[in-house]
Amino acid sequence: MVPLIPNRTIVQEARTARSWYGDYRKGRPVVDAYTEITRKVLSA
Repeated sequence: MVPLIPNRTIVQEARTARSWYGDYRKGRPVVDAYTEITRKVLSA
């Protein structure tokens, strides 16, 4: 499915720290990809 969800270390690090990866600059590409997928699913 496009867009691809990037595999970022920040996701695992944020989970370990019990925080949201979207709070980190390096997590932004992951948030953007999930946002785009959600948009596509809801518009279908």
